Amino acid sequence: MALMSVSYKLLPHPGNSQTENIDIVFEGVWKRDIQLGITFTVQSETTQVLYPPTGAAMRRDGLWKETCFEFFILARDGKYIELNLSPSESWAAYCFSNYRAGMSVLNGISLHVSTAMQSTEQLSVSTHLDFHPVIDVLGPVESLSFSPTAVIQKRDGNFCYYGLRFPRGNPDFHHRDGFTSYVDFFKEQAPGS
Repeated sequence: MALMSVSYKLLPHPGNSQTENIDIVFEGVWKRDIQLGITFTVQSETTQVLYPPTGAAMRRDGLWKETCFEFFILARDGKYIELNLSPSESWAAYCFSNYRAGMSVLNGISLHVSTAMQSTEQLSVSTHLDFHPVIDVLGPVESLSFSPTAVIQKRDGNFCYYGLRFPRGNPDFHHRDGFTSYVDFFKEQAPGS
């Protein structure tokens, strides 16, 4: 049973081409055992988005070089975690000591990513994140900020970017201005607090 859930339609970056007909929804569901269910759902014309083929579900670098979904978690001191989820069912988890600095593989997290094609026009990518290792690295849940994002590779080879908000300029999912505080993101009390 979920303690709380949120659903957000991600916005296209202002620099994306205006011809896209792609909708992306992020859903987050807190569970009683401090597990966060994460789902990204893409609704698009099937000819538009290039999805990597489903393969071995494993940790893999460079997922952002093709269609991939990302979830960023930021601490007040600037340290943050980046999770990458691929429709191929591969995943990655990194920790940064500050803005784009001190990147390291985040050990202690293992994700099981599942991909479901609901129709020829709708695809969902889901995982469950045990938040205990996140708390160990970044601190209490209610002190964190979040940013769900998407990198979409189109069949023509171009990329488009989606998030809840963007700093000025080129897409930069690592920038603090793209994050939303826990209080505003979930608008309820943290699980276990």
